[in-house]
Amino acid sequence: MKVERIFGADIYRDGGSFGFFFYSDDGRWYEFHLETNLWKNQWTSTTHKPPVIYLEGVNQGNIVRTLSWEEAKIFIAPLCYDNEHFNAIVAIVMSEGDL
Repeated sequence: MKVERIFGADIYRDGGSFGFFFYSDDGRWYEFHLETNLWKNQWTSTTHKPPVIYLEGVNQGNIVRTLSWEEAKIFIAPLCYDNEHFNAIVAIVMSEGDL
């Protein structure tokens, strides 16, 4: 899967999950989603779960791929998008789940 164009990045109303939206080389759009751990009633050493890529967004529930932190670093390495939420996503991935 190759990112052709990013068309948005945002933080979710749950107060900590992030996602960015992109068109792929297959002509479809996807979401790179980072779900927060902040509001779970469990101890965790990170603020976010590993990334998941969804076809047409997280609300559709169509998981295409779950990435490890190392895979996510490789996936986002060539990407650029001038947006504060995208920058937060990059920071979370580079720190392997911590914001």
